[in-house]
Amino acid sequence: MWIAEKLIIVNSGNMREAESLADDVLNDLVSRNLIQVAKRTYDGRISSCRIHDLLHSLCVDLAKESNFFHTVHNAFGYLSNVARVQRITFYSDYNAMNEFFRSNPKLEKLCALFCFTKDPCIFSQLVHFDFKLLQVLVVVMPRKYNDRIIIPNKIGNMSCLRFLRLKGDIDAKLSNSIVKLKCLETIDIEKSGIELPCGVKESKQLRHLRYGRSRQASNGWCSISPFSRNIFSLPPNNVQTLMWLDDTLFEPRLLHRLINLRKLGIEKIFDSIVKIIRVVYDYEKIKYY
Repeated sequence: MWIAEKLIIVNSGNMREAESLADDVLNDLVSRNLIQVAKRTYDGRISSCRIHDLLHSLCVDLAKESNFFHTVHNAFGYLSNVARVQRITFYSDYNAMNEFFRSNPKLEKLCALFCFTKDPCIFSQLVHFDFKLLQVLVVVMPRKYNDRIIIPNKIGNMSCLRFLRLKGDIDAKLSNSIVKLKCLETIDIEKSGIELPCGVKESKQLRHLRYGRSRQASNGWCSISPFSRNIFSLPPNNVQTLMWLDDTLFEPRLLHRLINLRKLGIEKIFDSIVKIIRVVYDYEKIKYY
């Protein structure tokens, strides 16, 4: 997410990846006791972290003063210098968010939007707003709905979008229009019931894909085919994170194509597949289950 917002930029001449630089920044914050590690991966990398309540409150106050980000709990919150707001988090229903954007239609510099809502209409309504510079979109829905949720094709009009995370019991399918998002680097739908479109393989800038296990298991071939059956249509050196692959769809040729891979998640992995991975790809940051 830091990379998507260009808070971390790789200078010309620097041979390191932006993801490695982001790890350094995170570890530096830990060493200075500004954040605490909540969980680590098997290889010692930080998986999740937390921040002390007092420090969190201080960060929020400073962010508001500097116009770095704002939090809106209802439609009646007032933001100073609203036209220059770059990041907004909504903890409210759709009506509150809709009223806010209708009252403030000229959020021309908005680059990050976080929505924590129970309203299933959130997707169909978001596309009606003109987010020309939006780079980060996160939608979290805590409730489960019996009906299938519609994610409109117009999501493909968010031309600057680089980071997309959808989380919750969301039964939906992403539109093939996301293929038009030439800047999209991260799709994180791991903790949701969302299906990927087959056309996602055409996203040449895609670097990180986190895909739901349960949805993959129920959809088999269609769910992960962009990264198994059609691997030779993928450009090399882009995908760094690929989770979760079904072992029945795993092909060793995939690793030859994705030579920049840093993290791989395979469900129900067998010893035979582990041997293939070790032979084909000698990298240290592999994660398999």
